[in-house]
Amino acid sequence: MTTGKIVAIRCYRCGAPPDGQCPQCRRPFCRDHGNRLCLDCRRAGGNLELRIPLRGVPSSVLYRSALVALVVVLALIAWDSWSWVAQGGPNQARLIPTPTAIPVRPSPTAATASVPTAVPPAPERTHTVVEGDTLSSIAVQYNVSIDAIVQLNNLGDRELIRLGQTLRIPPAR
Repeated sequence: MTTGKIVAIRCYRCGAPPDGQCPQCRRPFCRDHGNRLCLDCRRAGGNLELRIPLRGVPSSVLYRSALVALVVVLALIAWDSWSWVAQGGPNQARLIPTPTAIPVRPSPTAATASVPTAVPPAPERTHTVVEGDTLSSIAVQYNVSIDAIVQLNNLGDRELIRLGQTLRIPPAR
């Protein structure tokens, strides 16, 4: 049970009204005995500050400056992205130039000297029907369709081929 005493919070060293509280040991301190950390925690090697202390600059000014810097950076990123979209691709200054082939115009003498020659037609293939041959086996053997063989040889009946008959074979598919 509590005894009902009212305890006034004072600096842990001198009893003056506190200006802050140490985040490590939770002791209240005055301006003379602490600045963000109490004097004892600072002497013990405690280090709460990771940023450069700017004495005399209000934290609201630092906050606004950081906010303005963030807005400027975001605006620059947005502008760069928009210019990338507007130009239809990445920023040309960032591209690494690749060597390109320079088209060469042929001279009039070179054009007459290198006239393309016609490709000679493939020799016509033929197949002599032997015992056991069918149109489908011949088509598979030469990698052509049955209809192509029937059309090229003017066969009226697809099922009728004779022993010794010579069939012309169309080019492969």
